[in-house]
Amino acid sequence: MAKKKTIIKIGGFLISGIFLYFTFKEIDFREVWATLQNFNLYFTIWGVILFLLANVIRGYRWKLMLKPVKDVSALSCIAALFVDILGNNILPARLGDVWRSIAVKHKENVPVTTAFSSLIIERILDGMVILLGAFTGRWIFTEVPESMKKAILYLILGITATIMVFAIIYIIHEHRYKNCDSKMARQVKKVISALRFLGNLKNTIYILLLSILSWAVEFYSYFYFLKAIGYHGPMSLALFVMVAVNMGVSIPSGPGYFGVFEYSTLLAFYAYGLPKEMGLTYAFITHALRYISGSLVGFILGSRWYLFPSKEEEEEIEELHLPENGKD
Repeated sequence: MAKKKTIIKIGGFLISGIFLYFTFKEIDFREVWATLQNFNLYFTIWGVILFLLANVIRGYRWKLMLKPVKDVSALSCIAALFVDILGNNILPARLGDVWRSIAVKHKENVPVTTAFSSLIIERILDGMVILLGAFTGRWIFTEVPESMKKAILYLILGITATIMVFAIIYIIHEHRYKNCDSKMARQVKKVISALRFLGNLKNTIYILLLSILSWAVEFYSYFYFLKAIGYHGPMSLALFVMVAVNMGVSIPSGPGYFGVFEYSTLLAFYAYGLPKEMGLTYAFITHALRYISGSLVGFILGSRWYLFPSKEEEEEIEELHLPENGKD
């Protein structure tokens, strides 16, 4: 297991390194510096506030997703989500997601398997909302580039594959483990329990509306960061950057998604025929401020016992074959 963890970490750093190389290739840093010197602090502050607000909304949404399992506090879910952000910023391969599951286990005694499974379902919801935004954007914003079609196709494939995995687990549960009490059966039941919120129509509608609201707020965060560097072009660029970045950071990479975030941003700017230097400047500002603000809030809301698993949890994690630290 230790060897597997090491391989995952090295792989994450390697992926980030490759993306950083292509990001900085043929960049005129004098142009980058000139743009950095003229950014607007007012719009930058609004970009940060909206980024944090979007994640507060997602934290509350997670509370509603976990409600059929246990009625946990909104503060615990919001705090755990920011601990997730902190973890992903300092650990490779998105291992902060494991911290989040462990955090809600410590605070609310929600099984890590259930918490982690609900987190994956949350990613599906986010992907569906981003996909909806991409589809809508193609009709609302006439200047959206054709390359958006490829992004939409990749999103559809990723969401479909993930849904199929949960469907297979559900079928296995119904036909093999439903009336079983083995260790494997208990783990499968905990995964299935993360889907219980779908049984309450009213709660499900709230969750979907919060999903749309959180990404609408994040869209404006990206847009205000664009205004901060003096961008006056079509608003749709903010949507395309948001789609590109969230597709990019879904790839397990180094801590903080460095390289992946920047390269994904450059692809969006390139699709609009904008200079790479402008895209890199935007990526610098946006990524740095999201990294600092998210990590700071995660650090404030977290604590040592909040972040690290107990010996018992580590044993359960080993059984689940997770890449790093946790599931039940």
